[in-house]
Amino acid sequence: MINFKTQFLNYNNTMKKLVLSLAICLISMNLLAQSNEFAMMKQVINTEKRAIITEGMMLDEEQAKVFWPIYDEYELERSQLSSRRIKIIEQYAKYYENLSEDMAKKIMTDALKLRSEELALSKKYFKKFGKNLDSKTAARFIQLDEYMNTVIRLQISDQVPFVPTK
Repeated sequence: MINFKTQFLNYNNTMKKLVLSLAICLISMNLLAQSNEFAMMKQVINTEKRAIITEGMMLDEEQAKVFWPIYDEYELERSQLSSRRIKIIEQYAKYYENLSEDMAKKIMTDALKLRSEELALSKKYFKKFGKNLDSKTAARFIQLDEYMNTVIRLQISDQVPFVPTK
């Protein structure tokens, strides 16, 4: 039996591309926020993420017919949360130099609320995948998605400075 993490590491090159694409998006966000380029970059990231999930899930044809429509629903909801995360980061960047107590509280409250909503979304779709496929397939998807999201969050966190203490 192949270890999940070992198996996932086989997709390391694709993951590096995904993380690099996301980093480029975040760094370029202020310049591209209103342009078609930003939408195109998001599409590239989503395409690469889908390729990783395709490889990682190892679905047969029947499972795939059930999985992908549910995944598309999930991605739609997740992308709305991701857009909110970007807005929170932009807000933090805007106020970073002169971050007040009130603004620090608001930004962190928004960020924690968003994380709760992301967890609720994972729970919702774990149940939905489990009901329509099986619990092992649902668990595998959640593991794979959480692994990718953790890598992405780490890359984002690496670019965002800590809140100043003074």
